[in-house]
Amino acid sequence: MIDNAVHQMISSLQESKESQEGLEKYKQRLESYREWKEKHLLCAPGKVIKPGEKVDVRDTEHIWCVGQIELKICTQNRQALLYIHYEGWNRKYDEYIFVNSDRLAPHGTYT
Repeated sequence: MIDNAVHQMISSLQESKESQEGLEKYKQRLESYREWKEKHLLCAPGKVIKPGEKVDVRDTEHIWCVGQIELKICTQNRQALLYIHYEGWNRKYDEYIFVNSDRLAPHGTYT
């Protein structure tokens, strides 16, 4: 939803060099996000996502935070489930999030 708003704002800018550079950066960020998501959707041996990895995670208040994957649960019939710890926060805020959730992004994308 937020990405759509940003895309509309960038598209509405005049065709200047600065707006073109901003649009290109935005497109590159979206493409790298899609590639990252595709790599991590399946729960197969050799996949990159693993416990200890840092990710950007959107909390329940829609704020992007740095999170660390504490546990990865794989089953045959479902997407992998990640147990995420928000860095700098009490463990009571930790939560389980499916790996294909829009609330996850590569570390440094939004934080």
